[in-house]
Amino acid sequence: MNYNLSCYSAKTKLLLITISFLLFNSCHHNNKNMSKIFEFDPEVLTDNSITLNKIADEIVYVPFDTLIKIGSVYSYRLIDDFIYLSVKDVGILLYTRSGKFIKKIGNPGRGPGEYYHFMYFDVDPKSRYLYVIDRNIIKIYDSEGVYKNSVSINDQYLSYISYFNDKLIISDFNHYGISEYNWITLDTNGILIKKKENYIPPFKSTLPSHGGNYVFNNNLHYWNLYCDTIFSIRPDLSYTVSFIIKEGKFRWPKSNIKVAPTESFRSYLLNHLFISLILETKQFIILRYTYKNIMIVLLDKFSKKSYMTYLYNHEGSVELYGGILNDIDGGVPFKPEVYLYENEYEYLVELIYPYTIKKHIQSIDFKNSSPKYPEKKKDFQKLADNMKETDNPVLVLVRLKD
Repeated sequence: MNYNLSCYSAKTKLLLITISFLLFNSCHHNNKNMSKIFEFDPEVLTDNSITLNKIADEIVYVPFDTLIKIGSVYSYRLIDDFIYLSVKDVGILLYTRSGKFIKKIGNPGRGPGEYYHFMYFDVDPKSRYLYVIDRNIIKIYDSEGVYKNSVSINDQYLSYISYFNDKLIISDFNHYGISEYNWITLDTNGILIKKKENYIPPFKSTLPSHGGNYVFNNNLHYWNLYCDTIFSIRPDLSYTVSFIIKEGKFRWPKSNIKVAPTESFRSYLLNHLFISLILETKQFIILRYTYKNIMIVLLDKFSKKSYMTYLYNHEGSVELYGGILNDIDGGVPFKPEVYLYENEYEYLVELIYPYTIKKHIQSIDFKNSSPKYPEKKKDFQKLADNMKETDNPVLVLVRLKD
């Protein structure tokens, strides 16, 4: 049962969601892991505190070796025993799960088999073929990193790619209000299988959009700033509602904005909800967003409690500081970026840079910290002492409790 909720009234949306949930519940009443659909409203959250030790029981740090300098990382994937990184000005790099460099896949450029835009990619976990978004072209490389072929999508700007159930889901996030589709589905030869139309009427805006995909419970989830529905795409390519974002004046504006002379552009945007990340685990829906403050919110699916962690950046800097207090080993506060499920365990993952680690161990917070595992605090100190500020980043894997 598919509902396109973006253009309906709020009352109609809630009615459709209720019907959908009741029907789903009647057909799946034995599914103990089923989560209820709910509405996210940033204006009514309660500020409960949470620390890493309450949700996780282990942290693993994976430093990347220094054979190739890793600067800004656009995106990354953990596939079986491998880590793939898309690195600005460098290309897509392949590492072992212990952080050892294996090879570079393809090269940046405009020549045959090269990619110019390579921020987003995905990997077939079986064949390890890699699919790279290069504007409206998909570049394909085999498991050895050899260029195979390209697939062109005419007149469609490709924002994001997901390899899902042996197919390619190409997402668009309604940039500047002109998207024709939310997503399209292709086979791996580029043959169109299905389209999901964007039902939001076109509008003019000077603001960019944003959105993303995340995988949870064998479904691929889709969201964008202008759509109040977070969709859940099933393996058979049908879709349903995962949860919704409440309507309100705080929503990202669908118009050319005009800022009053007494109001700065930055303060105007701070009063509008800009979601930069959505993840999901068995227990939580996790959002990173800006609305009045920069924050991470963990929404407990069962208790309905919200756990808020405030982030901040120094003036003129794009780097965010803060995160979930790490009381396992006293390490850097944790800002989840990726969800991983493997070997029946759930993980949240983050990339951090050595200068952040070294700055943290010099802080009063670290020196005065009393984490649950004091011996792990010593191990974290050794990790910091054995690296330079200019070394490559460290992958942090946090294993969640059952």
